[in-house]
Amino acid sequence: MARAMIADGRGYDVYPASEEELLDELRQLDDKFRAERAPRLARIFADSEADKPPKLWIGLGANEATLVYEHGLSSSTSRGRRRNDQREIGYEFGNGYSEFCRWTLVSKEDALAAAREFFQTGRRPTNLDWVDD
Repeated sequence: MARAMIADGRGYDVYPASEEELLDELRQLDDKFRAERAPRLARIFADSEADKPPKLWIGLGANEATLVYEHGLSSSTSRGRRRNDQREIGYEFGNGYSEFCRWTLVSKEDALAAAREFFQTGRRPTNLDWVDD
């Protein structure tokens, strides 16, 4: 059976047993990152025990979220309503830092719905527009 995992890049790993636990953990991380005033990425593994599991990265700690879906050598980035906004938003993860154009930002509700779908299917969520990298 697939065992999903959320990692915050700072040693906090959790294995949600249900969609509700997944969403609760993501909301708690969002609140924590907001309190720290430091947007951060959380990484969701579809199956933490697989050799190369699909992953969904979600930027939390800001008003909107950026998502990146990875599977094997391919990846896709969320595309929000700010189609031409090239300004950047940055997220920390572990000791690293990643920047994305603001056109990647989607609503927090859409981001959480995408995380829920990913938890269910292990596939790229269908509720968002994506740009293949």
